[in-house]
Amino acid sequence: DVIIFDDFDRAFTSADVALFMLENLKETFPKLVIFGTVNNLAKLDKALIRPGRFDQILWFGYPNVEDRRKILNLYFEEFGHKLPDEFLEKVCLASQNLTPIYLKELAIESRNLSEDFFEEELMDLIRDFNVRNNMEVAAAEASDESESTDGSNMSSRTGIAPEIISELREGLSEEEWDDLQAELTGENLD
Repeated sequence: DVIIFDDFDRAFTSADVALFMLENLKETFPKLVIFGTVNNLAKLDKALIRPGRFDQILWFGYPNVEDRRKILNLYFEEFGHKLPDEFLEKVCLASQNLTPIYLKELAIESRNLSEDFFEEELMDLIRDFNVRNNMEVAAAEASDESESTDGSNMSSRTGIAPEIISELREGLSEEEWDDLQAELTGENLD
């Protein structure tokens, strides 16, 4: 049996409620596989991502330009806009660091933009979304670099998102951190 919690980072009012639910599900259904999707792993309580709760964390990255084009076309048409090809390309390039949920939100917000200044206001909105997203990523990367025991950037060595590395690092002893780095990178740090 499988359960999928979409937007797990928004689904529960507190970590205690989520932990209680996870523990009860595991006790009641020992063979149950639980998946949870999140938009921002950093917003999850650290207790929720410790081993035994969610055993693996997969980062899917940002959509490439072709995928962004498809996502944007889908959502903009759904919300009543057909972007001209040339402008769509400009939007695709400007939105390279946005997740699919940000792209959807972009299309939703576009309903409130004036027709006279639509393109200019949409590009401003993309800049705002990029700033929000980039601030979160930069904070996580700074934390990752300062906490790496061998002075290198763990995220660049593993391909795992910086915010995930930051969350994994917290609460581990130096020995546990070294073991985790070795496991994730395939490098022996001794």
